[in-house]
Amino acid sequence: MWPHLQLVVTGNALFEAIRQVELLAEWMEERLFNVLYPGNRAGKL
Repeated sequence: MWPHLQLVVTGNALFEAIRQVELLAEWMEERLFNVLYPGNRAGKL
């Protein structure tokens, strides 16, 4: 009925999913950094 609306909804869901994955990747990178370089937070900031 509203194909363009369906496309927008799907696009938003996809964008949101990608954003979540990016946030997760950033968090994991930070965890890994803390494990590899404990106490050296200056390099990340």
